[in-house]
Amino acid sequence: MKRSPHLLSVSEKVAGTVEDLIRRKLLKPGEKIPSLREMRIKSGASVTSILKAYTLLECRGIIEAKPKSGFFVSVPQCDPLPLPMVPAQKSAKEPYDELVLDSFIQATSNPQVVQLAESAPGAELLPTKHLFRLLRKTLSATTDKIFLFERPEGNLELRKQIAKRATLHGTSCSADEIIITSGGFESWNLCLRALTKPGDSVLVDVPTYFGVYEILKNLGLKAVEVPQSARQEIDFLKLKALLGQKKIAAGIFMPNFTKPYAPVMSDQFKADLVMLMAEHSVPIIEDDIYGDLHFNSLRSKALKSFDRTGLVLHCGSFSKTVSPGFRLSWVVNSKYQPELLRQKFLTSISAPTLQQHVMAEFLAQGGFDRHLRLVRAGLVMNMQRYVDCIEKYFPEGTRVYRPPVGPIMWVELPGGVSAVQVYRRALQKNIVVGAGPIFISNGSMDHLLRIPFSAALTKRIELALKSLGALILEELDASRGVST
Repeated sequence: MKRSPHLLSVSEKVAGTVEDLIRRKLLKPGEKIPSLREMRIKSGASVTSILKAYTLLECRGIIEAKPKSGFFVSVPQCDPLPLPMVPAQKSAKEPYDELVLDSFIQATSNPQVVQLAESAPGAELLPTKHLFRLLRKTLSATTDKIFLFERPEGNLELRKQIAKRATLHGTSCSADEIIITSGGFESWNLCLRALTKPGDSVLVDVPTYFGVYEILKNLGLKAVEVPQSARQEIDFLKLKALLGQKKIAAGIFMPNFTKPYAPVMSDQFKADLVMLMAEHSVPIIEDDIYGDLHFNSLRSKALKSFDRTGLVLHCGSFSKTVSPGFRLSWVVNSKYQPELLRQKFLTSISAPTLQQHVMAEFLAQGGFDRHLRLVRAGLVMNMQRYVDCIEKYFPEGTRVYRPPVGPIMWVELPGGVSAVQVYRRALQKNIVVGAGPIFISNGSMDHLLRIPFSAALTKRIELALKSLGALILEELDASRGVST
């Protein structure tokens, strides 16, 4: 049933106006729609309401944002845009181990350091007021059970809410198949402990978060990187041959995340991958922490959606969407549930009780989807501002890859500039940035930086990007034999 016009919000009215113009062909595919300022003058609505309206239309696939140009009526496309040519893969001189723990982790805990490596959302993107209200309500309305251990599998209402959302997105599951964990690290740890033993080999789809390598090393496991094509897509034939030749205990994949040169996995590829792994009885640990942060009209399906054998262990999290400090993530699987529960109990008994109650209420009230729309809109604005800043301060020849999902962009450095060298010099200026080799164990990708745009572009961050651009220019000149 349609809502009465007087019940519509301001943003819904603005969205309806634009939709009507498109429907009446007064705005045609590819044509620019009124800017935020023009629409504010025409409609009398605030810029915030208009931005919400445009974000809503963008999520529906009706309009699309173009860098430095504004919003345009979407043009239906049958084929993806051509991918860029990929330069030869440079390898870093230093091995992976020497790049991370001593410098990277120490730098992230230093308040003097400007963070250009943290992908957790900035405070301005968090629903803090709503969560504060729910915290007060939970503390006043519950019994002393709130101060006791939750059961190992987690709060039942929270698990029901997660199952409900997963089913809506094509991953049918019940609350009984879900275990609440204390963050993504624990999810990976539980899955690997349940599936492997020291000395086993684990497939890793690269590039990946450097913490995956640390976990594998600590558990005595061997990382076997998934065969890649020149454009960093999974080479299906080589993967099939590898599975036939080598004993693999498990595979870690991040399907809804953008690699520098490869598109997000298609649904058909996901289905084929799940089937191939099942044919070889190799479980998949699916890291889907960025799945809800898509910038297209629909959420991409999870690998778990195509699982018919119970071999996919799906890992999700609220750390990138609602609150990194709540430390709430989850694993979905029934086949390995007993061992996962055992490992959970031995690791931390249960996830934090209070946070689980608050998150369950947050989801039950229906605030999550509304919050996600605002987060995605904020990330789209952040991304454009970061791109503008990089184009302004980085030397000519730098290329930026805008992702369709997730708050992380890859930046290709010009010429023979080493990302590791830039990383080390930036640390001396109290700037921490992700160098490509940190995210792949073979030392390649030394021509790439990984820069999140999850935090608002403050003056401090802009100055850090400016300094980073100056460092890159110095390295570029040095590689060309130009004295400065």
